[in-house]
Amino acid sequence: MKVPAKTKMMMLKNSLSGKPIRVIERLGYTSRQYQTASEKRDQKYGGEKQLLQIYLEAIFRAPPVEETNLKELETFSDRLTDVVVKLEDSDQHQELAEISALCIAVQQKLPGSLVIEYQEWLNRKPRKDGPSVFSNWLQKQVVYGTDVEEVKERTKKKAEHNTESKKHKREKGAAHNVTREPIP
Repeated sequence: MKVPAKTKMMMLKNSLSGKPIRVIERLGYTSRQYQTASEKRDQKYGGEKQLLQIYLEAIFRAPPVEETNLKELETFSDRLTDVVVKLEDSDQHQELAEISALCIAVQQKLPGSLVIEYQEWLNRKPRKDGPSVFSNWLQKQVVYGTDVEEVKERTKKKAEHNTESKKHKREKGAAHNVTREPIP
C-alpha cells in the first residue's frame, strides 16, 4: 500500500518537536517537500549513518562482560547483532572484515575463555571469520547458556521438592510412632 506524501508529512510533523520540527515546519505536503523535509532532518539530526555510529559506540563503550553473567552476555550479543545487521544493510563491509576495529573491540569485551572457544570452533571446520559469523555463534552460545541455566533451575527445584517430601514423610512417620499413655 502506497502512503500519500501528505500523510507521510503529517506523520513526520506529528512525530517531531522542539528544534527538529522547526527545521521542517515551513514545508508543505507535496511529495517533493516531504523528501526535502526528510533530507533536512537526516542532515541535521542524523540518519542511518549517524545511527550506525551510535550503535558502534555502544559496543566500544560497553563494559567488559563477566564470564558468569549470562544477562550481560545476552545484552552484548543483542547489541552486536544489531550493529552487524546495520553494517550489512549499509554496505559498510570494511567493518565486517575479519580484522576490523569492531572485531578487536568485541574480542576485548568478552571473557578470554569465550574467545578461545570461538577460535576452537572456527578451527574445527574452517570457516570464514568476521563479526557476522561471530555474532551468530555468540547468539547460539547465549541460547545454550540460557538452556543450561533453565535445566539447573529445574533440577534445583526438583531436588528441593524431593527434600521437602522426604522431610514431610519422616515427620508424618514420627508422629505415628509416638506412643500414648492410657488416660486413667
